[in-house]
Amino acid sequence: MRVPIYFKNKEFIRAADGDKCAAIFFGPYNHSKEPYIRIALGDYEKIMKKWGKDRAIANTLLCIPHELTHYFQWINDIRLTEIGEERQATVYARAILEYFFEECEPEMFERLYHKKSTYSEENPQSDE
Repeated sequence: MRVPIYFKNKEFIRAADGDKCAAIFFGPYNHSKEPYIRIALGDYEKIMKKWGKDRAIANTLLCIPHELTHYFQWINDIRLTEIGEERQATVYARAILEYFFEECEPEMFERLYHKKSTYSEENPQSDE
């Protein structure tokens, strides 16, 4: 079953419970209905100013495999606690994104994963 991904020019997506999220996966109770993913892109400029271009791109891209993991949990009827679902999605998303950067964007991979200053709050724009 396909899962469309909608990119929204908003700072956040509001979840059904009212929480503000960077991204959400909606998997209907009835598996014959189409699920979807929504990802907010409206805070990209703010993140870029605070953390730099590389981190802003990585932050946005990380939402895709994270929410796709929730899709696979849903479609395969994987039963985990809410914390377990989030932990699995976070671990898988980070591993997928790290692999992507290492294979496809080695210079960006180096800046994101090997420069300690990239993650330093004292120097948030060290990547560009």
